[in-house]
Amino acid sequence: MESDRHIKVQSLQAEGIDFNKLKIVLRSNWVWLVAIFLSVNLIAYLAVRYTKNLYESSSVLKLDVKQEASEFGIKSAIEDQSLNLISGEIEIIQSRLFLSRLLDYSSLDVSYYSIGRVLNDELYQNQPFTVKYKAQNQNLFNTPIYFDESGPNEFILTCGNKGEPIKGSYNSSITIDGLELSFQKNNK
Repeated sequence: MESDRHIKVQSLQAEGIDFNKLKIVLRSNWVWLVAIFLSVNLIAYLAVRYTKNLYESSSVLKLDVKQEASEFGIKSAIEDQSLNLISGEIEIIQSRLFLSRLLDYSSLDVSYYSIGRVLNDELYQNQPFTVKYKAQNQNLFNTPIYFDESGPNEFILTCGNKGEPIKGSYNSSITIDGLELSFQKNNK
């Protein structure tokens, strides 16, 4: 009987937490705990700071053709006509004319990037200025033009990686190798 009590007392002591041992372990390893805490927070900060945002979009186009002639019993002729109408709409959406109008409206001819130390980010629809250009020749097409603001209304342009710096100001035109550029500052 006494041995049963001894076993129960030992099992109760084994299930509890020995706070004295825990204090000793924490005191001897506090440096590791602080180092792990700081490194995990640093990794989380860097992951949030230097990860690009990814966006995804999708759309569904619904063409709804309503014709009231089906009430009079002319159903088969109306179905053929609405099928032809829907096929025509699909052809218009897939046509080159529609896509070229869409590209013209989207203004994808000039790309704006923010060059960072670690991360380069595209500034589509969030650019700090807009560029209008007239090209007499296409020498500078697909060549990066670096823009650095030097004052409230002044900037410095550099064409390519080894180009000469050219000073300019907003709302005035600059001509570089047959390319006339005009910069307008946005409110952003």
